Amino acid sequence: METAGAINDLVREAVRYYPELNEELVRVIIVHPGEVLLPELGEELGRYAERKLRERKVEVLKGARVAAYDGLAVTLADGKSIPAATLIWTAGVKPSPAIAALPCRKERGRLVNSKGRARLRYT
Repeated sequence: METAGAINDLVREAVRYYPELNEELVRVIIVHPGEVLLPELGEELGRYAERKLRERKVEVLKGARVAAYDGLAVTLADGKSIPAATLIWTAGVKPSPAIAALPCRKERGRLVNSKGRARLRYT
């Protein structure tokens, strides 16, 4: 989410310095498999982040998965195709499988710190 927001802001600001471009050519889309963005932060913050991204003209597709990219278009698992000259792929926040074997306290597959909070481990 942070990457998409930052790139969106950077490109939209830069467009004004390039007279041959216009903001209508800028399209940033987040494809997210869940129903709430940033689920590890909770539903309320996820909905807030989505609202802020949409206010900045970032499109959000929830409940969708990327199936393929051929250099010209992103194909979603449902067959929908989105033209895309640039694709930035980021990994999710699924806990590493190595954590499962550790003999320590875990919550939803994540290590719990001394304050009782689950810590994210990215794979």
